Amino acid sequence: TVDVSFHREALAQLGYRDVVPSLTDDQLKNLLAGPDRTYIDSDRLMDAAELFRLFDLDKSGTLDAREFTHLVTDLKVRLDRTASEAFVILDRAKSGHIAPADFARWW
Repeated sequence: TVDVSFHREALAQLGYRDVVPSLTDDQLKNLLAGPDRTYIDSDRLMDAAELFRLFDLDKSGTLDAREFTHLVTDLKVRLDRTASEAFVILDRAKSGHIAPADFARWW
């Protein structure tokens, strides 16, 4: 299931503070479950960098395991392994975080 509160916080941090209160939980879920599962506003697909920033809730500039798991779960990303296994592979520096460039290559 989609963690609506997680995405409300992320959208607010991205500057959509004025829009977030007007969205119902169902509307937010529908936005996240669009045809390519990456629609956020007015029929515009998010690119990898925007998507990365959306899920980088602590604004560290990297994705930790929790943030990555939210991303693959909430966007229903099909993986040929578990989210934890994919995270380990994408964490090329073995730092416990996925760098933006590594995420963009994968996405």
